[in-house]
Amino acid sequence: MRAVSGRVRDGVSREQGPQRYDRAGHPPRGFQRYVYTELVYTEGVKNITLSVEERFLERAREVARSRSTTLNQLFREWLAEMTSEKARKHRYDDLMRRLGHVRSGGRFSRDEMNAR
Repeated sequence: MRAVSGRVRDGVSREQGPQRYDRAGHPPRGFQRYVYTELVYTEGVKNITLSVEERFLERAREVARSRSTTLNQLFREWLAEMTSEKARKHRYDDLMRRLGHVRSGGRFSRDEMNAR
């Protein structure tokens, strides 16, 4: 689900047309202003709640702004990349490359590996 909020629409009377403000900037008596949220439903989308430190949240919002996107969209892209088969293989290969210097010291028997 994608929500677009904060859109403001001035009240309109079918007989009178758009309502006008007076010289002081006040709306006419009986004036209504509508603030609405436009919801777009996408099949198979689930809402989740996350807990995150405020400093990380602010940095993530800055990144989203710099990319002209939303925090939701950044998270969806990250989640899609993290769960893709290609990304998993890449992360595995990267881990093996970083651990290339680690040596086990030889072969171990089952008993040796399970010794506590």
